[in-house]
Amino acid sequence: MRVLLILSCLFFVQFTQATVLHVNQNDSVVYFHPTPFLDLSLKEASGTVLGFAPGTLSVTLNYDSKMIQREFNALMAQYRGYEIKISPATNVSTVFTLDLPTVGIRKDFKLRQTNMGPFFSERITLNPLETFRFKNSKAAIEASVYTIAVRSSYITSVEVEKYEADPSFCTSIDILQVKDMIFAIRKIGKPASVQHTQTFESLKNSALRSCFELETSNVNSFAELLQTRVLPKPGGIARGSHSEKKPQELFFEIQPSVDVSETVEE
Repeated sequence: MRVLLILSCLFFVQFTQATVLHVNQNDSVVYFHPTPFLDLSLKEASGTVLGFAPGTLSVTLNYDSKMIQREFNALMAQYRGYEIKISPATNVSTVFTLDLPTVGIRKDFKLRQTNMGPFFSERITLNPLETFRFKNSKAAIEASVYTIAVRSSYITSVEVEKYEADPSFCTSIDILQVKDMIFAIRKIGKPASVQHTQTFESLKNSALRSCFELETSNVNSFAELLQTRVLPKPGGIARGSHSEKKPQELFFEIQPSVDVSETVEE
């Protein structure tokens, strides 16, 4: 069973724009999608007329392995002891619109799909005036914000059953000494409302921790341990639960970093 989640905001990790999709605390796993880049590379023609020359603008949306590694390392530092996993994204948007108002360009590009996420690589021919405007508005272009709708999935633990016994459950278990525990736990009957065997086993384990405590005494051998008195724990409540690993599908938006460069044809 898939649960569809719609995010209205993204989680950004300090020092990186990696999108954290889910932090699974039960399994100590962090799922993230790396940040793509939008590369705008201008190649200006060598011949100029009154300082103006036409040019070719290469526009590429892709992922960079070095950037992915930096984001991976940043997450490793933030979530110490967790396994970091990359979740590829599938396109929801089919078109990417490049909007450069300072240049006078607005153009749609068809998004393609790679193993990691959305991709395209195209070229635009610029007239001399557009080339001039591009060169003189690089700061504004680099500050542009673009978003792309995608979806991804990850595996997480979902609690499918939870049971809490009433106080009489603990008092109904007859245990006087440690040696009585194994036999007493085996005699516990499964509550009618508990559906999963795993929940029942969890409940029995909880009963040992929550319903009883050992009388304080000096124990010098295993035989003495078995003879140690067991006392009811005041206010003890036994609980049981069962979780299963299930796929979760997530819809979100990625925001590529914008890189601008220019060269002149030789």
